[in-house]
Amino acid sequence: MFHSRNPQYRFPTGAVQEGTNVHFKISMSRDLRCSAAALLVDTGGKVERYGMFWCGMNGDHAEWWECDYQPDSAGLRFYWLPMGGTASSLGKTAGSSPCTANPTRRRTGWPGA
Repeated sequence: MFHSRNPQYRFPTGAVQEGTNVHFKISMSRDLRCSAAALLVDTGGKVERYGMFWCGMNGDHAEWWECDYQPDSAGLRFYWLPMGGTASSLGKTAGSSPCTANPTRRRTGWPGA
């Protein structure tokens, strides 16, 4: 579904300079029947939400969702990628949607942190 050190899912990988565009991509099984996905970024007390867009099929049984994130300052960020049945349910860690998963928080650093 997602691997933070694989450039197919997050590019560029590793720490980036502020202002650098970071592309996130996830692959989800069509069996999950998700209709929305998001990137949530904790910037140290404030959580920012970036909607992901559906961008095509990954084989016959999975689909790609993508978005871009651009840090505006140096610092440490935590991010996670919840999936849900509707866009309005995506800021919750657990939901009633059958495809809502427990999100995995990742840590990433920007120089100067």
